[in-house]
Amino acid sequence: QATRKNSSPHSRGVGPRFSFLAARPPYGTECELIARRMSAYDSFWSGPGADGSSTFDLEGTLIITAIVVVLAAIVGSLAAWKHKAVESAIENAFEAIGRCVGTWPIRISVVSFLIFVALSSGMGMQEGEADPARLWVPEGAIGLEHSAYTKENWPSNTQPVFMVAMPKEGELGPNVLTKSNLLAMLDLHNKMMEIVVDGDQIVEDSKDIADYTGEFGGNWTYDGRHSTRAKCSKWGPACAMQSVLAIFDYDAANIGTEAEILDRINKWDAASRETTVLGLNVFKGFEVADVMGGIVRNN
Repeated sequence: QATRKNSSPHSRGVGPRFSFLAARPPYGTECELIARRMSAYDSFWSGPGADGSSTFDLEGTLIITAIVVVLAAIVGSLAAWKHKAVESAIENAFEAIGRCVGTWPIRISVVSFLIFVALSSGMGMQEGEADPARLWVPEGAIGLEHSAYTKENWPSNTQPVFMVAMPKEGELGPNVLTKSNLLAMLDLHNKMMEIVVDGDQIVEDSKDIADYTGEFGGNWTYDGRHSTRAKCSKWGPACAMQSVLAIFDYDAANIGTEAEILDRINKWDAASRETTVLGLNVFKGFEVADVMGGIVRNN
């Protein structure tokens, strides 16, 4: 377990978290004061009986309850009735079915298969619902109206993506802030940043729908390196991304010995947010706790 001075944090457990914001939102949407239709709220808060003018329909509820109890008693009595005629009818019905199947086994099998295919044909036309709002929120809920209203007036295709780094060996708990672990994370980070998406191929594949040259043409990477188009959402000129690697300026040369790693994190932790960290010459846009899990501080 690594130690650090001056009450500095070190990471245990799940380890550093990489936080990305993919895609770009359409900034510049003009915000205006909008008078919301209050009918949905009126129907919920001031519906019939909300003012105390009507009472609970106790009589109607008791009548319905009595009907349900009577029907349940009748069904239960019929189920418990073991008259000889009932048992004989059931036995004769099953005997007839068995005799029919035994007499024409092939015909019954073919007809059963055709019926199965006919009843299952609708499975090929089903569509999976991917919108969690439609899967888990009751139909007609006021939250769905709010969600649709927000998407209509402030559309965005920004989506956060999180990655969690843990030590490859050992149980959960070893310090992940070692040179080997940080270099491994940096290597994975650089490989992801080097991924290139051929936007021209997307344009070609979608030409029958519309011309998307302006939206998707050219080559794309996450941060726009190598003169490509950037996929990431922007915080000013930089991509909206938080990672423990930012403390080291995404440079392997800054990942030194354990003491040097701790010293660098101490300086970052002591600096104020939204400032340039003295001695590191990097901009601090987040706190250490934002990108590390299981932090323990020394006394």
